[in-house]
This record gives sequence, C-alpha cells and structure tokens, in this order.
Amino acid sequence: HSIFRGRPRKLCAATAAYEESVRDYRGYIEGEGWRHGVAHGADWLMQLSLNPALERAQYDRILAAVAAQVVPEGGHAYVFGEPGRLAQPVMYTAKRGLLSDAEWEAWFVALEAKVGKLKRDDYANWLARRHDLMAFFTSLYLTADQSEDAGIKKLKPAIVAALKQVP
Repeated sequence: HSIFRGRPRKLCAATAAYEESVRDYRGYIEGEGWRHGVAHGADWLMQLSLNPALERAQYDRILAAVAAQVVPEGGHAYVFGEPGRLAQPVMYTAKRGLLSDAEWEAWFVALEAKVGKLKRDDYANWLARRHDLMAFFTSLYLTADQSEDAGIKKLKPAIVAALKQVP
C-alpha cells in the first residue's frame, strides 16, 4: 500500500478516465492476444477499490467509470466476460458501506435508463444494450447472493428491484 500513499486521487482519476475512454471493444484477437480494454480497466478499478486510503469521492469516481461501460454506446454486446469484471469494483465499493440504499437504487436506475426505449429501426442495438445490462445485474446478484459480507449482501434488494425494471 505504500506506493498508493498520497496518490489515490490521481490514480483513481487516471484509471477512471482510461475506463471511460475505451472504445475498442474487442476481446481476444487470434494472432494478437487479448485487447480487452474494458475488462482490464475494470480490473484496475477493482484493485484501486481495495485501497483503504480511498475516500468517498474516489469511490464515486470508480462507480461513474463502471457506469460508463456497463451499457456501451453503439450497441456492442459483451461476450468476453466484461460484465463480471465490471461488477467487481462495484462489489468492493459496496463492501466499504459508504453509499446509502437510496444512492445505490439511484445508481441502478441510471444504468437502466441507458438501455433506452425499444425502437423498431434500432432493435439489434437495443437488444445488445439490454443483454449487457442484464449480464451486469446478474453478475452483481450472484455475488451479493453468495457473499457473507454485510455491505455486499445489502445490495441484493436493490439489484433485484433493478432486474425487475429492465425492459
């Protein structure tokens, strides 16, 4: 932890900015290997979320970066485990117990809004966005359901309510 002392704000800001900037949604490329920027950025956010020196503002920044990629613009459907990787920093944020139930519920509702309304001429993109959100919520639910941590378990009702609202 000593390398993080005095730097959590800068590291968090840089990591969140990277995650939000990813627009290359490729996963594994034959002959090249893993591109997987969204998942690798989520892993970086997860590592940062474990740092006890982080304050509420840094956790809010982590959640904003995750939210930026849960339902990517352009209707890209995740197929390389990205929703599960994006769920991890959310779970470690919940473990800290800094957000109220109402704040979590509002965060989930904002994610649901990213799916948008179904339009006949945009069905494939809408379906991909819905798929990504459902995969993310399902990853969160499974972790919350199986966790022994009170902060993580506390998310379960909000996740269930969010799942029921997905169009």
